[in-house]
Amino acid sequence: MTKAEAELALLIADSLGRGELPEARRLKERLEPPQRALPVDTPVALTELASFDALLEGCA
Repeated sequence: MTKAEAELALLIADSLGRGELPEARRLKERLEPPQRALPVDTPVALTELASFDALLEGCA
């Protein structure tokens, strides 16, 4: 059992122990990783679409 599975089992058991049904939305919120901001200073070079055609022709 992974750490996430163990934590999920504990959260479900706690809800059931209080006589409540576990809410999937709350479980997801507790278990999903925190959102990280994407770096803004990473340069991205755009490729011309024609170069993809050349790649596909080479695979045929």
